[in-house]
Amino acid sequence: MKWSDRFSWVVTSLGLLVICPLMRAEQITAQYAVTSWGHKDGLPSTFVFSIAQTSDGFLWLGTDDGLVRFDGLQFTQWRPALPKGELPGQVRVLHVSPHGELLFGTGTGLVGIMRKNGVEATQLDAAVDSIQVAADGSAWVATNAALWHLDAATLEPTEPPIQLRAGWASGPLQGGDGREWIATQTGLFYVDAGRIVQVAHGRTWLLTASGGHPAWLDQNGGLHWLGISGASTGTRAFVHFGAAISAVIADSNGCLWIGTAGDGVLRVPSDPHAPVQHYTRNDGLSSDFVRSIFEDREHNIWVATEDGLNSLRRNQVLVLTRRDGLISNHVNSIAAENDGSVWLATADGLQRLAGGPTATYRSGVRILSLLMDGDHQLWAGSSAGLLRWENGRELPTGKNAGFTAVTALAADATGALWFVDADKGVFREDPAHEPAAVSDPAVQHGRITAVASGPGNALWFGLANGNVVEERQGRFHTYSADDGLSGGAVHGLVVGPDGELWVATERGLCFWQDTRFTCRDSSSGLPGNRILWAQPDTRGSLWLGYSIGVARLNARELKQPASDGSANLDLKFFDEADGIADSPDQAGNAPAALAQDGRLWLTTSQGVAVLDPREIQSNLIPPSVHILGLDADGRAVNLTHSVTLDPLTRSLQFYFTGVCLTVPRKVQFRYKLERFDHDWRDGGFSREATYTNLPPGHYTFRVRAANNDGVWNNAGAELSFYLAPAWFQTLWFRLLCVAGVLLAAVYFFRLRLRSARRILRLRFEERMEERTRIAQDLHDHLIQEMTGISMQLEAADELTSSTADAKNPLQRALTLSRAAIAGGRLTLQSLRHRPITGSALLDALRRTADAYPHPRASVEYDIQGAERLFRPEVAEELCDLGQEALRNALKHAGDVAIRAQLRYSSSLFEMLVRDEGPGMTEDLQHTGKPGHYGLAGMRERAARIGGEFSIISAPGKGTSVLVSVPAARAYQDSRSE
Repeated sequence: MKWSDRFSWVVTSLGLLVICPLMRAEQITAQYAVTSWGHKDGLPSTFVFSIAQTSDGFLWLGTDDGLVRFDGLQFTQWRPALPKGELPGQVRVLHVSPHGELLFGTGTGLVGIMRKNGVEATQLDAAVDSIQVAADGSAWVATNAALWHLDAATLEPTEPPIQLRAGWASGPLQGGDGREWIATQTGLFYVDAGRIVQVAHGRTWLLTASGGHPAWLDQNGGLHWLGISGASTGTRAFVHFGAAISAVIADSNGCLWIGTAGDGVLRVPSDPHAPVQHYTRNDGLSSDFVRSIFEDREHNIWVATEDGLNSLRRNQVLVLTRRDGLISNHVNSIAAENDGSVWLATADGLQRLAGGPTATYRSGVRILSLLMDGDHQLWAGSSAGLLRWENGRELPTGKNAGFTAVTALAADATGALWFVDADKGVFREDPAHEPAAVSDPAVQHGRITAVASGPGNALWFGLANGNVVEERQGRFHTYSADDGLSGGAVHGLVVGPDGELWVATERGLCFWQDTRFTCRDSSSGLPGNRILWAQPDTRGSLWLGYSIGVARLNARELKQPASDGSANLDLKFFDEADGIADSPDQAGNAPAALAQDGRLWLTTSQGVAVLDPREIQSNLIPPSVHILGLDADGRAVNLTHSVTLDPLTRSLQFYFTGVCLTVPRKVQFRYKLERFDHDWRDGGFSREATYTNLPPGHYTFRVRAANNDGVWNNAGAELSFYLAPAWFQTLWFRLLCVAGVLLAAVYFFRLRLRSARRILRLRFEERMEERTRIAQDLHDHLIQEMTGISMQLEAADELTSSTADAKNPLQRALTLSRAAIAGGRLTLQSLRHRPITGSALLDALRRTADAYPHPRASVEYDIQGAERLFRPEVAEELCDLGQEALRNALKHAGDVAIRAQLRYSSSLFEMLVRDEGPGMTEDLQHTGKPGHYGLAGMRERAARIGGEFSIISAPGKGTSVLVSVPAARAYQDSRSE
């Protein structure tokens, strides 16, 4: 069907094609920013037929070359694999079911539905023009000549197609009565038992009205509820102008958006007195031939044309230029009057926007500055001198005709006028008096950039050198950086409703606090340092002008000390994304003013901008967050299955998005890689994150996003993956390495132990050889000689008379010689016989006792436990310890019994020598007799073999000497080695 065959009734009212000039300051209609996308922006096919939005936030486009997905910044070609392997081709229709499934219809008659497990499709006999899912889940599909009813699950026809008497126009649409409706070129019909019944003649259009009500539009502009007889929302007069309707929707505000086949888009407000707005290629549309119109969940309007995709977003800021009725685009200053009117000082005269027709004064005269004084008189500094108006009537000011460069104006509490002439200096003019020059050095020698009056009859001057001068009752005081000012050039001064002074400077915003100025800048959370002007309102907000936009923040919060150094001020920033198409500007003394209705007016490089706090709408819908891709060492990873990365993957690049279609470039991100990051990272506006040289393991990458108004989606999106280890990074390899190290340590320990044993054995053998040599020498020399001496003494004793004086000394010498020979033999026995077993140890003790001179006490010997071989070095020390203990017992116990006992156990060896003698004191046990080192030597011997030496004794209770040695140190075959 050709577009020329479509009906072409009028969609414009009187004044549609020519925008009405601005007549009232309070009746400025909503403005929409137009943005278009084409090939240069990455759109694969610019012939866009249809638009839809799925529950994940993505915008889907049906184009001449298939499906395209859009997140606000990036287009992605989407080529689903159809059941027979074919590609969709030309996608003419898109529709999202109540369950969130995307249905599409193609130019070849294919109807498909995208589900999680794939795509299902059915083939019709003609190109698909429209799809609608009914309340029961079934699909109604319209072609140019027929209406099809398809099963929800299989998409197969449930009944024969219903033939249309004339070409399709709009629909199908389910009405409030539950019936399906469709509009053709000849009228409006509903479906009844497999046929269509006509209820209206002429050209109509089906649509979903505000609130979700099904409706239809008649050829006279009347809007009717569908299926409810006689119900109409009223009419608007339409006249023909030859443009055919191609699309109609009703937005969430109740306005109609009408797309035409050749004349762009029309916006018809619900208010019948508001003008109809017209958007064409001249306003930024990619084409005047509209195919489809769609409103997203953030209330942005999207327009599909034959040459691209377009968005129309309602501006938060209204911009007025010559096109809207201004006499000039160069506005220097703004003043607001208490009757609601606003005065604009322009390069071509003075303009008043009031509750009536626009008024223009002094046309062609350049107006530099404005002041509305306390008597509601308007003062203007102009190229024609200092001018004055009252009640819209210009008053004579001949005495001020010579001041042609007045850049700043202020009135003090007495009614005197202060003004600054750039050529002549500062002047003060009392009522009915000539202007008088101010000669104070504080204001005479500096370039004054701003003047403001304050409470208490104070007047403030801002200077280009950063100083602020206060005038009070003729006295001038200068404040500088030493008083807390920023030191940057002063751009603006303003006194708020509470009498506080705000100073906008090149280096931040300053205000008087306590006894000095305090300043805030970007480090305190402000959008920037260079502030052109400040304007407080009566609601506690402070507006700041920047060269890139306007900021609104809480004045009280800004003053609090806690805000110093904080980057978390609650502020909202308005820039070109909000409608400020041209940069805010400062050419005069009053670049911004608050009107009586609370709206903020400000000058821009082209015209003025108007901000209405009551109309500012925050985007409360958090962006849906999606992880789009992952590159591992430059290779794309398939995310449709569980992700396992190859060992030794060095670089990971994550790609993600936050779908916010209002201002996509202002979406902010935070991300975190669990098991690697300790806290969330601030990603800013970047949609990528990179990690390098991660250790192997399981990870989860999480990302969150905030929309243009700072509303966060904290649920975000996540991607879990496993970075496989290389063979040398696996746990078994690490355990094997640990085991190898332990085995090597054990091997080297045993090797060292074997070496130590060999060294000990050599030393033992050397010691035994030395003992043997000593024993030989003792036997061959000392004992033999002592025996000879003893024999000589015995002979002398026999030859000496018993009455001789030498008899007694001779017998004592003989006794001593015999004792010396016995002691020598005892020592010889200990040197010759070293035990290895317990029996050998007891034999050594027996020999020691047998060699002791008689008379002596009897000794009992006992072994408990299974005997085991001693280590040689331990046996030697035990033998010496036992012999020393036994000798002490024989020496000191008297004729009482002595018991020597050896006890074997699996963990310990003990040797006990006990007597029932007189015992010993506690001091004697610890220190021994002076000059005797027997006990000390025994302790040292026990310590050398890792044993414990203890004495249990008390006077009159005998003495027990106990030596304990761990099995690992005592026995040769201990398992604890």
